Parts: sequence; C-alpha cells; structure tokens
Amino acid sequence: MKNLEKPFYEIVRELANLSDFVVALGNCAVYGNIPALKDEKIVELQFRFKEKEGLLGKDFRSKRGLPVVNISGCPAHPEWFINTLLELKHRGKVPLDELGRPKEFYAYFTHDGCIRVQYYEWKVEAEELGTKEGCLFYKFGCRGPLTHSSCNRILWNGVSSKTRSGQPCFGCTEFDFPRENLFETKLNMGIPAELPPEVSLRAYIMMAGVAKTFTPKRLKRKLIDEDNEEAPNET
Repeated sequence: MKNLEKPFYEIVRELANLSDFVVALGNCAVYGNIPALKDEKIVELQFRFKEKEGLLGKDFRSKRGLPVVNISGCPAHPEWFINTLLELKHRGKVPLDELGRPKEFYAYFTHDGCIRVQYYEWKVEAEELGTKEGCLFYKFGCRGPLTHSSCNRILWNGVSSKTRSGQPCFGCTEFDFPRENLFETKLNMGIPAELPPEVSLRAYIMMAGVAKTFTPKRLKRKLIDEDNEEAPNET
C-alpha cells in the first residue's frame, strides 16, 4: 500500500502558506540553537542561528505580509508571547527587528532596568553568586549588557529575574545560546573579551579607571548589614 503520509517539513510549509501570521516560540524554534549545534542539517522556520537559512526561506511572508515573528528565549517569557499575539490580532502588525523579534520586547537589553546598574557603572564586581551586591558582568559571565530582552522590565511571574536573584543572565534570547562556561567571564588582560555594543576598548579602559578611583563607599558595603545595622550611610 502506498504511503500517503507527508514529511513534517512539507506540512509546516503548507500550513505557513495558509496562515495570516506565523510565530516561532522559543530559541530552538527561532534559531535552531541546541539541536542545530549537533546537526548541520537542522534549520528553523526562517533562521539558522543568525542567518536566514530557515525552512520557509528568507523571503517568506505570511498571508498578512509579515515574515516569521520570532519570540526567542529559553524559555521565552509568556507575556512577550501573549502580548505579541494580541498585537497581531488587534492591529495586524508588529514592529520587528532584524531577527524578526518584536521590538517592544527585544529593543532593550537585559541590562536595562537591572537593579545592579550602579555596580556596573562603577565597576564594582560581585564577589559571589546569590548576593544582592555587585555586578555579575565582570566575573560571573553575565550577558545582560549584550542580550536583547525585557527580563528586568517585565519580571518573571511579576516578581524577579535572574540578575535580581543574584544569578547572571545567560543570554538565552540570542542566536549564540548556549555557550560554554556560563558562569565565567572570558577576560583578556583583565578586561572582558566582549564589551557592550558601541563601547570601544579605549573608552572602556578610560571609564573603568575613573570609576574604580571614585567608587562611592556605599557600593562597597552590604546593602543590609546585619552585623552593623547603625552604620552611617557614607558616600
């Protein structure tokens, strides 16, 4: 008897061509990520990592004229997904970045809204994970200044985020996730090997020198000093 079943990829293509909108949810569906790292034949709907080499082709447009709408993340925040669907339903369009992600949620860096931003600006490093003090970028591999997401603006469960809980951002919304040594910052002569976008090495060195020289004393103390509750709030 002749096998009438179609390959899954053909079914996906047919459904995509019939759809008003096509939405990819999660990093593997958006970029390939972990499965694609193990198999060069694996592609996703419109991308393979950051290249438009996906199943539907680089020129794909849904019936309403949009490319694949990508909600990246491992996992993706449920509010990003639901709000994007509502935007598509009620407006029929959503502004997208060069990787097909809604700008409303991916135009920002994870660093934006981080409560540790003063530690970052004054180059005060966290000494250990799980604490309230210090920036995790300089020692513990935090990708917050390099990763596009709204994790510190739209909190998880409306409560927290990785950096608020004292853990580094792993960059799970980007095409190059995951990387090796997630809890470690790669350094070149004591300077992070990867600097935030549009920050030159020269500018970084100059800013770091000034910041470390004039760091406010309060940033070098515990936020909640249980051993000395009446310590003066020096600056």
